Amino acid sequence: MGSGKSSAAITYINEHPEKRFIYLTPYLDETVRIQKACQDAKFKRPMNFISEYGSTKTAHTLELIRQGENITSTHQCLVRYTPEIFSAMKETGYTVIIDETVNVLSKLASVTEYRQEVTEKDVEILLDLGAIYEAAPGEYRCTDNEKCNDYIDNECMYSGVLRSIRARPLVKIGSGDTGWCFLFSKEIFENADEVFILTYLFKGSEMDQFLKINGLEYQFIGVSHPQEGVYRFSDTDNYIPGYLGNLDSKIHICEGKINRIGDDEFSLSENWFRQEKNHDDIQQLKKNLKNFYCNIHSDISSKERMTGVFSDSWKYVRCQGCGTAHNKVTFNQRAGNQWSSYRALAYPVNIFLNPNIRNFYARRGGYIDEGQYALSIMVQWIWRSAIRNGEDIYLYLPSRRMRTMLIDWIHSVREGVIRSVG
Repeated sequence: MGSGKSSAAITYINEHPEKRFIYLTPYLDETVRIQKACQDAKFKRPMNFISEYGSTKTAHTLELIRQGENITSTHQCLVRYTPEIFSAMKETGYTVIIDETVNVLSKLASVTEYRQEVTEKDVEILLDLGAIYEAAPGEYRCTDNEKCNDYIDNECMYSGVLRSIRARPLVKIGSGDTGWCFLFSKEIFENADEVFILTYLFKGSEMDQFLKINGLEYQFIGVSHPQEGVYRFSDTDNYIPGYLGNLDSKIHICEGKINRIGDDEFSLSENWFRQEKNHDDIQQLKKNLKNFYCNIHSDISSKERMTGVFSDSWKYVRCQGCGTAHNKVTFNQRAGNQWSSYRALAYPVNIFLNPNIRNFYARRGGYIDEGQYALSIMVQWIWRSAIRNGEDIYLYLPSRRMRTMLIDWIHSVREGVIRSVG
């Protein structure tokens, strides 16, 4: 983080006017940044209010690609790319830059419009309707017939699900209604001229394993910083920003009995919050959070406090001193600069990979390291805060497992900086 990956991408775009680009980023405001930083490239953003294209970003994206325009849009647009878009992309020729990795497996048909999870019954109905078929064991795709498109065009109750299946296969990764997920489409890698993924701690991530189980080869590159304000992609990944060498003096981790609640290996996991037997411990955690914000760091304004939470745990941990919406930052937030002034951080979570997801990769010969997976998510979250500006931050990290991983990572990064400067 903070090594200039996005800046290097901007340099690459500006120095290669002969190429066509699709730049994909998690947030809409980042697309505006790319437009402003690459003015000669004249990036276009797909819109959903142009009637000529059915008032959908997907149809507008297809037309922009056919016209050979440079495009910047969000990850959410990417997961709606259709076979027609991929075909047009290959024909026209594009370099794709993905800023931050995209979720490989998603339970929701859409994180914005429909928020619909798929059940066993839904799949049975869609099969009976002839709208989907089983393309491989446990993998379902949208049929190419008019009936399927009619269901989508007529906005039936399954139109959102079918739009997703048309772009991403639906896969069975576990038993019952909780075992259905949409799988990221490998077609983006098969139809682009080249793809850059801008991220950190990629090895062992879901996207890393996704590429491997699909036989998609890749190489690690890095960023060079030849002069002030200039960043470029590099054939090596040896560059480590010097400021990372003093992280141990910038990240102040809370110590003492306030951490006892996280001593157990599985305390503060997502499942831990759901178990009734932990009710008293959860109440104690809430008191600890209030103590951290209102007593230990009462000098830090509530506007500079952030708490990392699972989607269902906010109602348990919100407390006096850090209970408003602007204090809540989802535990796996990995992009965005709006929290860069926040100095008091609490991360009362203990991250484990969903067993169904782990088994999905294992059955295909892949492997995801649980510790590396958790560390990557945690470090990306911490980097939303004032540490990205080189400022001191104060962190309450009650899970002993997570705290140990962070401390070990800080030490390893420091050693890497020492080695890189000789």
